[in-house]
Amino acid sequence: MNTIFLKIAALIYFCIAALHVYIIFAGAPAYRFFGAGEQFARESEQGSFIPAIVTSFIFLVFVLWGLYALSAARVIKPLLLTRVALIVIATILLLRGGLPFMAAALMPLDTFMTVTSLIVLGIGIIHALGTYQVWHHLEPAKLHIRNVHQRQLENNPENGRLLNQLASSNDILWAHERWMPMIFDRPLQVGAHGGHASIRYDIEKYTPSQHIRFRFTAPKGFDGWHELTLQNNIMRHEINMTARGKAIAMWFLIRPIHDALVEDCLDKAEAFAATRAVKPRTWSLWVRFLRTIKKITPQESEITNTKAEQPSARG
Repeated sequence: MNTIFLKIAALIYFCIAALHVYIIFAGAPAYRFFGAGEQFARESEQGSFIPAIVTSFIFLVFVLWGLYALSAARVIKPLLLTRVALIVIATILLLRGGLPFMAAALMPLDTFMTVTSLIVLGIGIIHALGTYQVWHHLEPAKLHIRNVHQRQLENNPENGRLLNQLASSNDILWAHERWMPMIFDRPLQVGAHGGHASIRYDIEKYTPSQHIRFRFTAPKGFDGWHELTLQNNIMRHEINMTARGKAIAMWFLIRPIHDALVEDCLDKAEAFAATRAVKPRTWSLWVRFLRTIKKITPQESEITNTKAEQPSARG
């Protein structure tokens, strides 16, 4: 695998990062020479920390770019989301290098802008060529995920019903009052297929009153299982999976929703075991924002849940 272009790009990024360190210590004359603007130069002369902070941030960005280039070139260990990072870096460089020339008809370019744009465009082309060389050799990023929630329940001989009646018309565990329901194409048994919202899974193992394991089938990139276990009056939910590629970003986006949903279900389990009401928990601002975007409302959940009972009833 030829990685010469990415190695050259990495060297350039590290040199640019070192240049920014020099600019911080050189101060106002360097800010003026390299086109940072007169305001930055004056703030530097006045002892402001803002120019140094901004320049330090740019230094870190170029160091990160260099590390991603070396990662793709297999000089160092793979970094998270390498494919995505390579595309983002190439896009930034090519836009920064090319847009000024596209806008030149409306606003003539001075010498400094022309030279710097040509340099950036050249770096972008080198980076893009390097990305093209290694693209098919890069494995999609992957992340192992283990997420556990559990709750100690009161000793109640009827607790097994929490698992046995899941996704049925008599479901007492799933928080369908607040969330989209869990639906299966048949009563609980190994091989049943279903899920909730866009998360799909098959029942892989089922021990009545004790354990249910679900194997993910969607979304793409979720490889693993989640399960519900009831043992010694401890209700436990665990996800154990590997997320690959775009699914990594999806997991970080939906994890707060998942956590809120599971805790709502455990609240219902606690209330059932103790035969008393449990006040619904307050969701975080982020969860409420995500629910607003997805337009999940209790009314919609209840309507969908009513429809969900039909497959189970037919058996």
